[in-house]
Amino acid sequence: GLLDGEGCIGVYKLHDKYMKSRNWNPRYSAYVAIVNTNKEVLLWVKKLYGGHLMEKKLYSKRWRRSYCLQIRDNALKVFLNEMMPYLIIKRKQAKLMLSFWGNMKKAAADYGRTRQRLSTKELEKRERYYQKSLLLNHPQRLSERIS
Repeated sequence: GLLDGEGCIGVYKLHDKYMKSRNWNPRYSAYVAIVNTNKEVLLWVKKLYGGHLMEKKLYSKRWRRSYCLQIRDNALKVFLNEMMPYLIIKRKQAKLMLSFWGNMKKAAADYGRTRQRLSTKELEKRERYYQKSLLLNHPQRLSERIS
């Protein structure tokens, strides 16, 4: 219900100017975000699964105040595994994120926590996950590429 209707499951990519100037790899990370105007329901989810709750910026005086709960890392795996039986709309995104999360944990074991460069193969794998996430969350992008 809540995640299917008010949530987003995806991979984000961070590769800012500072990282590029140092010739560092882009950073890919999995996340779940749920946005709602009811702060109490998000606090309840946060109490169960953890995460970071923030108030969203109001871009218009006509908008109601809303809040965003972001869930990452180990909590993301637990949350998605428990939500999977109830997901309808976002089931594919959840499966992709669990696969991505598993791949990231395996890579962390292979590379450790150092700042060493990832292999081209590993970077390509992460980029594929990122691109699949974009297409699942924004299917109109696929039709734009075809036409």
